Amino acid sequence: MSESAVDRWLADLGADTPSVERLLVGRFTGIVERLIARDAAGREVARAIVKRPVPGRRPRIGESFLLEARMLGELARLGGVRAPALYAASDDPPVLVMEDVASRPVSFGHGASLHHGLVAIGALTRLHRAAPVAELPAFSDYAFRHSLATAYRDGWHAFRAELLALVPRFERVGDALVDQHESVAEALAEPARTLHGDAHFENIPLRVEGDDVVMFDWQGPRLGHPILDVAYFIAMSYQPSARRRYERRLVEHHHRNLGGAFDPFVYYRLGLALRAAQCVELIANAADPSLLSHRAFRMVTRRCFTAAAEHPFILPSVF
Repeated sequence: MSESAVDRWLADLGADTPSVERLLVGRFTGIVERLIARDAAGREVARAIVKRPVPGRRPRIGESFLLEARMLGELARLGGVRAPALYAASDDPPVLVMEDVASRPVSFGHGASLHHGLVAIGALTRLHRAAPVAELPAFSDYAFRHSLATAYRDGWHAFRAELLALVPRFERVGDALVDQHESVAEALAEPARTLHGDAHFENIPLRVEGDDVVMFDWQGPRLGHPILDVAYFIAMSYQPSARRRYERRLVEHHHRNLGGAFDPFVYYRLGLALRAAQCVELIANAADPSLLSHRAFRMVTRRCFTAAAEHPFILPSVF
């Protein structure tokens, strides 16, 4: 592992830091560690979060650590969205050193509260109102849409039976997406707003101080319809029973504050379909059947497949 980004961060501290403690925070699409720099007396001088790729694992389509580094810089200039400050970055292999922002602990199994959802959707709305960040992967780009659709078809054909064993009711939506994935993505191309791209409540936790959220994990931002972030958040952040109670209020909260001449629930259904499809794309891209036994993957897939099955999509009449 290249230590150039970590060395740069330590040099920028301008302090004597002979020891650095490393604590593993998480490991899925990347390895995330907390660094605690200490002086000769063992006193903490500073701390940071370091993120790097899992060795041998291919990035998901349209995602990269370099894109995350760029987004953190864009968000610092944008204002209105709280994200970690980027301290240092290196390219080969990619390593990011970022601000360690204190957030409240979350339990994916229990899911988010309604209050957490309303605050997170409010922050996403501020992101969606801002001028779009240029040159992000966009659903208006045919090549990008086609690459996602191809990955979905490959994954569905290879793992259909195993995936349907998790949520049999997803069969109708899952089969329809084989031919309609690109059309669904095209329907969500406009209005082209900056999307977080992986907007679940672990990536948008409440901060320890104040009643606001911080947005982590910017590897996969997109340009597309803002309802996508809302669908991602709702499908992933709640157990099905809680989602059923909260989803109408959360969708309406976003639409009321963002505005727009469209029926949000038509596009919400499309967003749920694309979020469910991403589970299939992930296993196709990983080309690793063992992912099916991964507890987190199974939990996410069950939530997303169930939401999409309960809201089967209908393409807008223009399509």
